[in-house]
Amino acid sequence: MLDSQERAAVSTVAGWRFVTLDSLVPGKVYGRIGEVQLDWLRGALEAPAPRGTVLAFHHPPVSLDVSASQPFFGLRNPGELAEAIRGSDVRVILTGHFHLQLFGMLESVPVWVTPGVVNRVDLTTAPGTERAVRGAGASMVVLDGPTSPMFHTFHAREPRAHETVYELDADQTRAFIERER
Repeated sequence: MLDSQERAAVSTVAGWRFVTLDSLVPGKVYGRIGEVQLDWLRGALEAPAPRGTVLAFHHPPVSLDVSASQPFFGLRNPGELAEAIRGSDVRVILTGHFHLQLFGMLESVPVWVTPGVVNRVDLTTAPGTERAVRGAGASMVVLDGPTSPMFHTFHAREPRAHETVYELDADQTRAFIERER
């Protein structure tokens, strides 16, 4: 049983088990999957699904070192999640939050971070700064192909693409990170 502050759900579609977790920490930019959710997840994964499990939540358990804020704004406890899925049938982890597409691995499971639906983070800015530009994107994930999972990114045709939405210099970025610690 999950407490009133933590949410999780499971659905099975065509033999695939889809598990969704709430990684929100109220009032914070970063995320965490609580111990109650992790215990629930372990129980949900005890028996394998016919085609495997897709795990979805908002805050990525992977990050790039080139972005000043990503390591602070992702999932704060990826190691605990890795322990919970170790040896399970989780085939892919789907997340968002960083407003850029990103691929990584957690416990030998592919992790896909879908791009932002309104803007994206510009990774070409100077180290220690952050800039977001217009440019909507979305992902399509193919689960059943011979090389699955396969990730496709779609970028919206936006006449104002690449216009700056916000830009933080090094001092502003540091101050923002300090507020969120």
